[in-house]
Order: sequence, then structure tokens, then C-alpha cells
Amino acid sequence: YSLGGAMLAKYLAEEGAAGPVRAAVMVSAPIDLAPAAHRFLAPRNRVYHRAMLAWMKREALAGPATEAEWTTVREARTLVEFDDRFSAPRNGFAGAAEYYERCKAVRFLGGVPVPTLVLHARDDPWVPAAAYEAFDWAKNPNLTLALSDGGGHVGFHGWGGPWHDRAIRAFLDRVSP
Repeated sequence: YSLGGAMLAKYLAEEGAAGPVRAAVMVSAPIDLAPAAHRFLAPRNRVYHRAMLAWMKREALAGPATEAEWTTVREARTLVEFDDRFSAPRNGFAGAAEYYERCKAVRFLGGVPVPTLVLHARDDPWVPAAAYEAFDWAKNPNLTLALSDGGGHVGFHGWGGPWHDRAIRAFLDRVSP
């Protein structure tokens, strides 16, 4: 789900068919990190942005860090600034732009070697649909895209519970031996 789905796509492509995963599902994954990070800065996302940044700061400060890193984390005012000044350098990237570009899941989707259901909603307030609409899904027959007009971010509510749960179950039943 969400960022975990983007990380899953990268893992699957890098691990290849030799990995232990036989089928996968991605729900509301930010497959292009830069537009998603900047979307958090929109006024309508202010409350969630503030909560996410606070959570990221707590996580960062819970482990070992240099005094400079502690200062950087405490002073970050946006997710993009946090990634630019802390996450990226901490992980060997020159800044957020390089981090977002090199790690965006859309770069890895073509190499996903296992059946993978990809669910996303065009009205997701945090993850723009443009990358989903631009990607050539036919290039990788292992990928099944379900791009709905509504559903928000990991929402997909409907009669009988979230429809993505039913879609996931049906997909895994179909691809599982």
C-alpha cells in the first residue's frame, strides 16, 4: 500500500524471478515520487502533510544521528525539504531530485517478473495519476492495471467493504497455483 507499493515494485524488478515473491499487489503507490512529494504541499493536504512530516521526524530522530542531522530534521518544514536535506544525503543521493528520480517505481515497472495487480484512483489527493496514465502497461504482461476514477488514497469503499479487498482476492486466486 502507498509508498510500500512503490518500494515493492523496485524490489521485484531488482530481485527478479529468482526472488521469493510469486505474485504481488500495489495499491495507491506513488510510482513517480517527485509529483507525489510536491502534491503533499497543496493547501488541501496541509493537515496530512503536517502529520506525515511529524511522523517522519520522529522516526528519523529515534535512531542514531549526528548533531547536524538532528538539526536538519528539526528544521525541515516540508516533506521535500526533509528528503532534500536528510533522506537523500543519508542514503547517498545529492538531493531530493536525484533520490526521487533514481527511486521512482515507474522506472522499475517494466522489469517486474511476477503477476502484479496495480490499483490506483485518479482522484487520489496525494498521488497524481499522470504517471499511471503515461506508462505503457502493455510492455509488461505481468502487470494488471486497475485505474478507477474514484477511490481516493487507499479508499475504494463500496458495498460489502473496500472493493480493492475483493479485487485483490480475485486476482490472487486467479494467479496462485
